[in-house]
Amino acid sequence: MTRAQGNSNATGKESPAAAKRSAPKKRGVILGLVGALLLGTAAAGIVAVRTRSRAHPVESKPLPETVLHLETFVVNLSDDDRTYLRVGIDLAVVEPEARKGEKEGAEPSGNVAEIRDTILGVLTATESTALMTSEGKRHIKEVLRDTLNTRIPELKVRDVYFTEFLIQR
Repeated sequence: MTRAQGNSNATGKESPAAAKRSAPKKRGVILGLVGALLLGTAAAGIVAVRTRSRAHPVESKPLPETVLHLETFVVNLSDDDRTYLRVGIDLAVVEPEARKGEKEGAEPSGNVAEIRDTILGVLTATESTALMTSEGKRHIKEVLRDTLNTRIPELKVRDVYFTEFLIQR
């Protein structure tokens, strides 16, 4: 009987001894394929998570705000003709408990006179033509915010809102 005949019977099927010898080989191949499949799935998951995190960056949580309402301002503008501005202003400021290093219970409106004086100084130095356009209004809001944050840094103004706006010539 030849070696090929010893491993198979007359029907061409493997003998039980030959099946036992090839079983570890099949098991190794199957385990290798399963391992490769798991590694591929893990790699695809990592790539998907990294791509998603770049596409949607995690935004930092904004500091809580409170709105500080100020009484209406009526000011003469710097035009030569008697032009005046009547404007209502509210300030979005960082809430006192969100500010670091401040005394307990400190209010952003602690010095309303200084806030109003700063705003009056900016408004009275402005000409009416600069305030007629939406771009001019946006610009004066930025100037007010920056000036208040420079002069009164503990106030931490985040935005300026006009609640009324009237220019009279």
